[in-house]
Amino acid sequence: MKILEKIQRTLSLILKELELLIKDRQALLIIFLLPVLVILALGFSNMNFGGTDDFDNSIIIGMVDLDTSSGWPGEDLSYNFTTYLQQKTVVVFYTSEQYQQNRQWLDLEIGNIDGYIIIPENFEFYVSISEIPAYLNLTLDATNVVAQAKIISAITDALADFKIDHNLTRDEVLPLITYEWYSDAVLFTSAAAVFSVAIFGSTLMTSAQSIVGDVPLRRMLLTPARKTEVIFAKLIAYLVIGIIQIVLLLLISILGFGLPIIGNYQITMLDPLIGPVIGSAITTFTLFLLLLTLAFTGICMGLLISVISKTRLQASQYFLLVFILMFVLSWFVSSEFFSQVLPLPVAQASFNEIAFKGFTILQAGQSFLTLFIFGSVCLALCMLIFYFKKHVV
Repeated sequence: MKILEKIQRTLSLILKELELLIKDRQALLIIFLLPVLVILALGFSNMNFGGTDDFDNSIIIGMVDLDTSSGWPGEDLSYNFTTYLQQKTVVVFYTSEQYQQNRQWLDLEIGNIDGYIIIPENFEFYVSISEIPAYLNLTLDATNVVAQAKIISAITDALADFKIDHNLTRDEVLPLITYEWYSDAVLFTSAAAVFSVAIFGSTLMTSAQSIVGDVPLRRMLLTPARKTEVIFAKLIAYLVIGIIQIVLLLLISILGFGLPIIGNYQITMLDPLIGPVIGSAITTFTLFLLLLTLAFTGICMGLLISVISKTRLQASQYFLLVFILMFVLSWFVSSEFFSQVLPLPVAQASFNEIAFKGFTILQAGQSFLTLFIFGSVCLALCMLIFYFKKHVV
């Protein structure tokens, strides 16, 4: 009898929990809707709508053809290879005059292209005699790891097709890879992603509890304090904490792990002694401002979550939903729109440009503006909802 009673009590508790879960719409949203949205986002991002399966239009490769040699009957091999590469990805051509002006390197620096190939003199001649390897001089942006893998894959596939069609069975053509802005520092490849996730995630999580978890807030609102004053006070308070967090992370990364901070080229060239020091200092301050703007965005988004939540548990659930969706859309969905609008990919790309390429605040201005607008929209919605909200806690 006691065993049956225990079973009945257990079943009753199970039914009670199921009933609570069914009534908890936020929990159901996370349990069912979130995985479905993630699968749909990943599925649609990897679907190919028209075109060939091998073509990748997410990367752009610059091409400089300096070869004027001959040796292969009836064909211009350097031009012929570019046609194979054009079947794999987008190719932009540079003239010899543009090459002399280093235009391809400047475009790589500002992100107009993801890498570039220089086909040197005697390329066709070396391929035709099959005794000396013909090299393709490939230059990649070391700060863009994703583009590196895609470019190498596209070039490897194009070379394979090129060699098969020309009956080349040995290593007649080899890529010679150079990485621009490379550093062997421990945090070089991961710093941008780590800083972006750490700053945005921590500010979003803590500020998401700031209003819904503020028990004395209702009594405070009975005083002359206005709701807008409450929002701005919380925003500034969390920004102060964010400043301390950013400074601490930068000090640990730079002094402890040797994170390279590259000064702007024009500033460092002003004076051989103090130019690099001033340039690095300006770059570090610009990087600080970027991370502070990212913190502002995370705080504003967290405040919005806190305003629309009724309990602290609900705020935690909304935070989890927003953060996972943001994470997936930022790095697992191939979308130009998301990469230019969402805070995480914008901050990551701009971090690399500022820290490792020495971009000034004017050069990275688009990223600052995007983050600020995103945060301001969240802040405006937060204030609007909070103004009309009757019950605060």
